[in-house]
Amino acid sequence: MREGKSISRRRLLGYATAGLGAIVATLVGIPLIGSLISPVLQKRKTATGWVELGKIEDFDVRQPTMV
Repeated sequence: MREGKSISRRRLLGYATAGLGAIVATLVGIPLIGSLISPVLQKRKTATGWVELGKIEDFDVRQPTMV
């Protein structure tokens, strides 16, 4: 290195720490952002609106029925 342009050990360790912190933040942030955005990007699998399941008389009030 040239005289007068050398970097101190303290500054080098500061740069290394900041660089590693940026890498860790990126590695943690990408999946976190993906998990927050993915519900917005997914297409809906169900139709919107009402779905006719049958007449009320077909369902017993005291018995659960899967439809």
